[in-house]
Amino acid sequence: YMVYMDRNGDAEGNYTLIALENHPDKGHGLYPIGHFVGKEESSNLP
Repeated sequence: YMVYMDRNGDAEGNYTLIALENHPDKGHGLYPIGHFVGKEESSNLP
């Protein structure tokens, strides 16, 4: 788990959003429902 914080206090990192779900084969539990990945150097995305 790594987070980069610049001199303005803006943080960048890789995060996963989890939620309580009931999977038919696994039962109730916390499962990933979204992945947020930091900006890649070769990308023009903000």
